[in-house]
Amino acid sequence: MSERVAAPWANELRRAGFRDERVISAMDLPRDIFAPRGFGGWNSAALPIGHGQTISHPLTVAQMTSLLIEKNPRKVLEIGTGSGFQAAVLSMLCDEVCTVERIQALQSEASRPGTLTARSAGRTRLRLTPSSSRPARRSGLTRYLRSSGPTEGW
Repeated sequence: MSERVAAPWANELRRAGFRDERVISAMDLPRDIFAPRGFGGWNSAALPIGHGQTISHPLTVAQMTSLLIEKNPRKVLEIGTGSGFQAAVLSMLCDEVCTVERIQALQSEASRPGTLTARSAGRTRLRLTPSSSRPARRSGLTRYLRSSGPTEGW
């Protein structure tokens, strides 16, 4: 774990009541590579990523992850890739993560070298898929997580 970040994140999660070391360890990702330049990804807040979307607050990501992995899911569908941070965290804990993003610019940003696809190498297969392809029907997914809250288009 990185000394630069691991201690503050781990301590913050533990103070908030997280005890699952799998989640605490998975959250030790360089969030700054998922955040827009100048926003300091290690800032413990939701951060804007454009198009009216945000990277969720780290405690929100940890809570959603904790609830999801209670049943040890193998294959997970995440709706709303956004920056890819939540999917990258899930990829540390699940065999396969299929993530769907309807905003093309966010999909492109999440798949750029060094972000989502690089963070999941060797641990899982991540698929960035337009919402119209319906990945849940054909991939045997065991759980899903909705990271977005669109008001239309889904």
